[in-house]
Amino acid sequence: MTTASLERIRNSFELLAPRIASMTVTFYDTLFEGRPDVRALFKVNMDIQRQHLAAALALIVRNLAMLDALQEPIRQLGRDHARVGVRPEHYPMVRDAMLHAIGEAIGPAWTAELAADWRALLEEISAVMLSGTLPKLPERP
Repeated sequence: MTTASLERIRNSFELLAPRIASMTVTFYDTLFEGRPDVRALFKVNMDIQRQHLAAALALIVRNLAMLDALQEPIRQLGRDHARVGVRPEHYPMVRDAMLHAIGEAIGPAWTAELAADWRALLEEISAVMLSGTLPKLPERP
């Protein structure tokens, strides 16, 4: 991702932050409307789940310049999701629901360029999460 992309994401998060609670509601509503079967994967209170999502997004955006430092926690997040039944084929629908929810929350400031920036970020995060679900190869001597 380019420096300009990262800056656009940061700036858009300033618009998103005051609307994060409604964005997370829209996200889960969109996800469950599109795939009602995934609702069963969420055993926790959805208010708590939405707060976790909001906190994770804020953490990622605050640390865009050093996402490498978050690689292991993001891999662990992928392992945790896999443990509760999240499959690789779920990731694209989650990405699309997230893009829809962020776009709705941001409103007129949501442009094709900004959507592409967020899509790239979400795909990068997804790739790291998925890498956490792969078996570890033995260390070479």
